[in-house]
Amino acid sequence: MKFFKIKIGLLLVFFSIFYNISYGKDNSLNSNDLKKKIKTITRKSRKEIVKIGKAAVPYIIEELLQTEDFKATRLLSLTLGEIGDPAALDALIQVSAKRPLDVSLRAFALLKSKRGIPPLLNILTNKSLSFSRRINAAKYLGMLGNAQGTEMAIQAVKNPEKFKMKYQRPEAVQTAGHEALAYINNDESNQFLLGNIDLFDNITPGLSALRYMNEAKNKTCLSIVKKTFQKSSAKRLDLIVCLSSIYILGEFGEKNELKLLNRIKKEISESAFPLDTKHNIFLKIKDAKDKIKKRLNKN
Repeated sequence: MKFFKIKIGLLLVFFSIFYNISYGKDNSLNSNDLKKKIKTITRKSRKEIVKIGKAAVPYIIEELLQTEDFKATRLLSLTLGEIGDPAALDALIQVSAKRPLDVSLRAFALLKSKRGIPPLLNILTNKSLSFSRRINAAKYLGMLGNAQGTEMAIQAVKNPEKFKMKYQRPEAVQTAGHEALAYINNDESNQFLLGNIDLFDNITPGLSALRYMNEAKNKTCLSIVKKTFQKSSAKRLDLIVCLSSIYILGEFGEKNELKLLNRIKKEISESAFPLDTKHNIFLKIKDAKDKIKKRLNKN
């Protein structure tokens, strides 16, 4: 019996060694299958390639430099960014110079290298490109610590007419600017958002900015909500603003925000909202308080 167990153990060791030699510890495919998967890359298969890791990088670079397909270029470049190998930078810079519309700008931010700044600046300053492309470049420049990215995103919110092309709405430019600032998430961008987001008179852009800040895990949205309730009672706020604010309090709030949620509940109970609306708000308040308490218990 003891000999049998030893034999089984040796077989398992042999299989493990054989598996790692054949496929690698990163679960990669053989080179032919991998090349085929990269050549026919899709949104779904891209995730599988990312799991393979650095072993896939040379093959991705080879295909990226050869293809002229927009969709493939975008997916391949993003895949390189998510794998995170700095060896991909030269290829990304080369493709960005030739086809600035195709390459994934997010890849430069994911690689977290200052070498990604010049190609992003080229896109930022190229006025022949769409406002969304240029502001996206600003977003990733800001995330890489470049001041020009932050400044352009701020200007997009303050002076959208300068960036929009014919038939484009200035509000769309401002929304793109808010998204960029939410993700840049530095002192300058956050101070601008805190001072300029208005949840009373400019509800739509304000809510849009809150949504992007929530996505980016930018806690400035909590400061904006608290500032809003310092100025006003929950009874005077738009219903969607009130519900969004309660959600933000639940996502980012701490012990002090429990008091604010209790205050909101009291003010809503005294409001003219219909009973079913009040009931719905009370449920959202309970959910928010439960989230905060759960975080506090973990700490």
